[in-house]
Amino acid sequence: MSSDTKESHPVLVLDELKNEKDYRISEEQVQIKDVHADQLLWKIKELERDIEELEMRKQESIDFYDRRIYSVQSQINYRTHLLEQHMKLENQNSGKKTSKLPNGVLRLTTRKKVNFSDDKTLLKFSFDNNIPTRVVEKPNKKAIAEHIKIWGDVPNICSEEETTSFSYQTTKNITEE
Repeated sequence: MSSDTKESHPVLVLDELKNEKDYRISEEQVQIKDVHADQLLWKIKELERDIEELEMRKQESIDFYDRRIYSVQSQINYRTHLLEQHMKLENQNSGKKTSKLPNGVLRLTTRKKVNFSDDKTLLKFSFDNNIPTRVVEKPNKKAIAEHIKIWGDVPNICSEEETTSFSYQTTKNITEE
């Protein structure tokens, strides 16, 4: 920020603000001519182009990191699939459902879900087996599922679905390879 003028009021040209909070200059401090105003407008236009360029680079950077995150997540998904297959094989061979390893835990979880048919038939099943129903005369599917679990009495209007899920958990300690 230099000015080599011999006028009584120096012209201030700001290339870069030293203190961004202090950008306002009083009218008494600045007296500019049209040529200087045009120079300031030119500089503002250049700075606006810089902002546009920075916004474009910012978006390119976001896109780059989104692609990178997707790539890393794909690697995790691939390795997770390998671990799941390993646990399923372990379960088939030894019945083992959990494997505790130095870098985490592998789990194979199996749950049964009862799929119900129509409510009318379930109401009849509930009345026949003294299973409570809801006030709106809907079968209590939770109570029916509990009845099936305890008594093994599955009505022919229901089917059981067994789902097996896999999960893993990594440890927080860092190990060197």
